[in-house]
Formats: sequence, C-alpha cells, structure tokens
Amino acid sequence: MKKLLLILVFSILSFSTNAETRFGDMTEMRDERMRGKDGKWVRPHPGPFIWNGIEKEQGVFSWEETDKYVTYAQKHNQKTLATIWPHANWEQKSCKRRKASSPFGRKFTKYLSKPCSMDNYKIFLTKLVDRYDGDGKKRYARIN
Repeated sequence: MKKLLLILVFSILSFSTNAETRFGDMTEMRDERMRGKDGKWVRPHPGPFIWNGIEKEQGVFSWEETDKYVTYAQKHNQKTLATIWPHANWEQKSCKRRKASSPFGRKFTKYLSKPCSMDNYKIFLTKLVDRYDGDGKKRYARIN
C-alpha cells in the first residue's frame, strides 16, 4: 500500500511539473536556463516591466533592459504575459510613502505602495503600451 501511494504521488508530481499551461512558463530574464521555450507563452517575473527601472526619474525613460527582453522574446517566437509593476521610487517619495522589503531583492524598487499620482502612472503605462503593442499608433493618456 505504501509503495502504491509513493508511486501515485510521484506520478502526480511529475505530471504537474511537465504539464502545459495556458498561462505560460514563469521565467527569469537574468537566468539563461529560465528564459522560456521557443514558441511558448512566458511570464517574466519580476521581469523588466517595472516602472522604477524604466522611469528612474520623472520624465526620463530608459528602455534598454525592457527592449533586450522584448527582442529576446521576439527572436524566440515567445508571447509575453507581462506583470507591470506600478512602483517608482521618485514617485513614491513625492507623497512620503514608507519603504518596504521587496521579495525580489535589492534591485527592485524600495517602495511597494500604490501610485501617489494616477496621472503619472497613466503617462508611464501609455508610453509602455505604445512602445510594445506593435500597432504603430501613438496614444496619449487623457488625464482628467
């Protein structure tokens, strides 16, 4: 009985680790072994879509890391399910948010609260989507 249970548990575990998922493979862009398979959905986590990494100071955008990731995904025919992180140190300091410990290490933003200004966040999101949506059309955030 114990042997049968052990075989059953092993079978379930091996099936679940090899199962295809419609939500993509969790990937890590800094680790070559975890960049995802060609022609599959990938979920880079935490990934390069972090507001703080793209707009380190207000109005100054740096797309190098994000471009590298997107170029890699395109070359490998991957479809990306991105997590967009709504944290920028400069923006969080503007309303005196408390620092927090990130589960992703020191390179991640020091603040993990919701944006202080949804207007600033909309500007960032619009630029991010315009850069990578592939339709060639520019949209401008309508700020109310």
